[in-house]
Amino acid sequence: RMQQIIHAVSVLFIVYARLLFLRKDVSKYLMIFFIYFLMSWWNILGWTLQLLSESLIISLLFCWIASFLLFYKKKNTSTLIIHLIITILLSNTRDSWPYLLVAFYLMIVVYSFLADKFLLKRSLIFLALSLSLLFFQQYTATVGSRYRLPIANSIIVRVIPDEKYTDWFVKQGMPDAAILKETFPHVDAESIDDVGKIYTFYSDVSHASFFNWTANEGRGIYAKFLLTHPAYTFLLKETRPKLSRILSYTFQLYHYYPYEPQGYSVPATNTFPFFHILWIPFLCISLLLIFIINKQLVYLLPVFISIMFLFNAFLMYNADALEVERHMILNNIVVQFICFWSIGLILDFVIIRYHK
Repeated sequence: RMQQIIHAVSVLFIVYARLLFLRKDVSKYLMIFFIYFLMSWWNILGWTLQLLSESLIISLLFCWIASFLLFYKKKNTSTLIIHLIITILLSNTRDSWPYLLVAFYLMIVVYSFLADKFLLKRSLIFLALSLSLLFFQQYTATVGSRYRLPIANSIIVRVIPDEKYTDWFVKQGMPDAAILKETFPHVDAESIDDVGKIYTFYSDVSHASFFNWTANEGRGIYAKFLLTHPAYTFLLKETRPKLSRILSYTFQLYHYYPYEPQGYSVPATNTFPFFHILWIPFLCISLLLIFIINKQLVYLLPVFISIMFLFNAFLMYNADALEVERHMILNNIVVQFICFWSIGLILDFVIIRYHK
């Protein structure tokens, strides 16, 4: 019930914040309809029935975007504090968020330095907070050994099937390589049987040396591997079916998500995903052109968030290759949201500029 209440509040908040930047009634009514229609998609609404982190991640993301829009519009201390609080809450929903927040606020700082001196001091506060959250997350992840299983998953799923990659890790001191090759010659991360086999492997005490290695030396060695193997890091060797998991949505998560769409969610679920990801570069270029004319940050925000989630795709895929679909559940939602947001801004601009 708490997740459902937060979901409802997040939808109301993002609608309110978005309407602050639209001036024509037709744009406002269309925006209200499309946001509520999108938020009734089972890929968003349905997660409120699951006791997993996804519901809060989705809701707090929209609250975070709304609070930044509200702060940018009002430019007062109370809205700044609201945004800071929501940023802290969002950062604690998943370990990847501090990285994304740093990336976003870096873009805001660069923009502020070049075009908005008033926003500069405030954006530096946001950046400082995000860096603090990143350092805190690094510390807690190290204390809690939260890198142990994700690194193990990535090695089992993506490294072991490649002879050259495996040899590289062996030279770096990775133990149990022969056992891993024999046990996991090839893993289908979408197969329940293969996933279950990996979960069973976690509890096998005979492989404690491998898991101890991933919890200690493995983190630094895996980071070194990412830096020295760009084809792996930028997913150049991944097949199209594997890459399609980056834009996964609810019905592809059959082993996590058993419930069928209900009630008013059915029409939206039959409609989405409506926008293909290739809409994003087209709309972002259009917004950049409008920004050149209007010089308003609101036209850049969908571009910045698109860049942030492009970074998220590489980050999450490389962080844990086993549960890509569930970890990437935000990506397709953000694609649909960014497209609606961008079209609303473009429509509002065109009506105001050319309709006399």
